[in-house]
Amino acid sequence: MSKLPKGWMKVPLRKITEPISKGPPDSDFVYVDIASIDNQSKRIVAPKELTASQAPSRARQHLKAGDVLVSMTRPNLNAVAIVPDTLDNSIGSTGFDVLRSTATEPAWLFSHVKSTRFVDSMVSLVQGALYPAVKSADVRSYEIELPPANEQKRIVKKLEACEGRINTAREALDEVPSLLDQYRQSVLAAAFRGDLTKKWRQQNPDIEPIENTIENVTFQQSKSGRSASDAVIDGRAAIAVGKKERPAPPGWKWVPLLKVARMESGHTPSRSHPEWWGGDIPWIGIKDARDGHGKTILATNQYTNELGLANSASRLLPEGTVCLSRTASVGYVTKMGKPMATSQDFANWICSDALEPEFLQYALMAEGDDIRNFGKGTTHTTIYFPELKAFQICIPPVEEQKVISQKVRRALETIEKCEAEMSSSLNETTQLIQRVLSRAFSGRLVPQDPDDEPASKLIEKIKEDQANAPQKKRATKRVTKKARNKKLMKIQLEEALSKANSDLSPNDLFSLSGYKPDEVEEFYADLKKAIDSKSILEDRSDEQNPKLRLAKAS
Repeated sequence: MSKLPKGWMKVPLRKITEPISKGPPDSDFVYVDIASIDNQSKRIVAPKELTASQAPSRARQHLKAGDVLVSMTRPNLNAVAIVPDTLDNSIGSTGFDVLRSTATEPAWLFSHVKSTRFVDSMVSLVQGALYPAVKSADVRSYEIELPPANEQKRIVKKLEACEGRINTAREALDEVPSLLDQYRQSVLAAAFRGDLTKKWRQQNPDIEPIENTIENVTFQQSKSGRSASDAVIDGRAAIAVGKKERPAPPGWKWVPLLKVARMESGHTPSRSHPEWWGGDIPWIGIKDARDGHGKTILATNQYTNELGLANSASRLLPEGTVCLSRTASVGYVTKMGKPMATSQDFANWICSDALEPEFLQYALMAEGDDIRNFGKGTTHTTIYFPELKAFQICIPPVEEQKVISQKVRRALETIEKCEAEMSSSLNETTQLIQRVLSRAFSGRLVPQDPDDEPASKLIEKIKEDQANAPQKKRATKRVTKKARNKKLMKIQLEEALSKANSDLSPNDLFSLSGYKPDEVEEFYADLKKAIDSKSILEDRSDEQNPKLRLAKAS
C-alpha cells in the first residue's frame, strides 16, 4: 500500500483494544453465537434468549454496544458484526474474538475486519483442515491504519453514506430473483392456458387436430412394473394424475401421457465395480438435472460404459428423452441432447410424433413446486410409478406445440440473461464496497485537516492510561472443577478413539466422545488442540472423508 497520509500510523489491533469481562451468565440473557451472524449483511440477525440454566459452555463473553465480533472459526466466511445498542450487555460465544477499541471509532475498526484484505490475512494463518480456525493472537496481530480521531469520524460518516447507497442497490437486486421466478412461472402458466398462441390459432385455423395425430401413433409401451394409480390429483397447468375434468383450451385435448410417450426408468450400475464406470456413455444423476433444469443436457458429471449397461437395469435412452427427477429432489426436468442413461431417481419419457419433447419438458416445469403434490411423503417426497403411469397431459396440435416451445424458450433465455446480469451486478456491488474501503484505508476518501491531532497522540494517551491504571493482583492459579472437566473431555477424545480401535470420522468421534448436541464448537476446539499437540492425527488422503487416529497407533 502507498505511503500513509500525515498524522496516520499503522498499529496492530492488540495495541488499540482492551480485554473484556468473561464469565458465565447468572441470570436470563441474550446469547450471540456464530450462527447468529449473517455473514452477507455482517449483522447479528438471530440472537437467542436463554435462561442461565440453558447457557452453553461457550457463553462467557460479556458484550457491550460497539464491540466488534470476529468469528475465529472458518475465517473465509467472514462472520463479523458490530454489537448494536439493542444488544448491549448480551453474552457472546468464546468462538469470537471480541474487539473493544480504545483508540478508534467502532465503525472504523469494523470496516477493517470486513475487508477482503483482513479475510485473506486470516485465511493464510489457518492451520488444520478439520476445524479451520485462527487464534485471538492472530486477529490481534493484524495491523490497521489509524487516522487522527477527527478524521476517523469524517471517514466513518462518508463510509456509512457510501455503504448505505450500495446496500440500497443490493437490496433492490436481491428482490430480482424472486421477480424473475414469478415471471418465469407466469410465462409457463400463460403457455399452457393457451394464451401465448391465441392469436396464432386464429391465424392458422386449418392445422391438423391433435386427435388425428394421436390416432396415427403406433407406440409400444413398456409392460413392466405396477399398474397405473386410480388416484385423481389436479395439477397447476397441463399435467394431472387421473382423469381430468378441467376444460382444455380451444383445439387442445387431455390425454393419458402414456398414450403419446413411452416411459422408462433408470438404474445405477454397481459402484463396487469401477470397471463399469468411466466410459463414454453419459449418465444423468440428480446434480446433472439440477444444473440442467429446463435445459438440454449434452454432458454429465459421471459416465458409464457398455459393461455398466450390460450388468444393470440401466438403459441407453435416445436423444430427446425428457427426464423428471422423482425422488428426494423432485421436480428437476431436463432433456437429453444425445443418447444417455439415468439413475433410478428419474422417470424418462420417449415422445411419439404426437408430442414434442420440449413441450413436455415445459409442461412438467409449469407445475413448479406443486409437482410434489403428485408424490407421497413429507420429509422425502417421491412420485411413485403408479402415479407417473396415471399422468394426464393437455396438448394442442403438434404445430402449436412447436410454436409454444419456441416462445417459452425465448422467454426463458431472456430471464436467464437477466439473472446473469443481476448476479454480475451483485458482484460489482461487493467489489465497489471493497474499493471504497481501500480508498478509506489509504486516506483518499475524505480530505485531511492539518489541524487534526495525529494518531500518535491517541497511542500515547492509551499508554498513559494503562500506566496510571491500578494494577490488578494476579490471582493464584488453581485447577477448577471446570478445568478438570475440560481435561477429562480431552482424554475422552483419545479414549473414544482407543475404544473404537479404528480410525473415525469427526462425526463418529463426536457421537462417541460424550459431547452434547449444542457443544459442536467446543468439540472441534478440543479436537483442534488435540491435533495441534499431536495426540490425535488427521488422515486427509480422502478429502471427502477425513479420518482421525491416535498418534500412538500411527
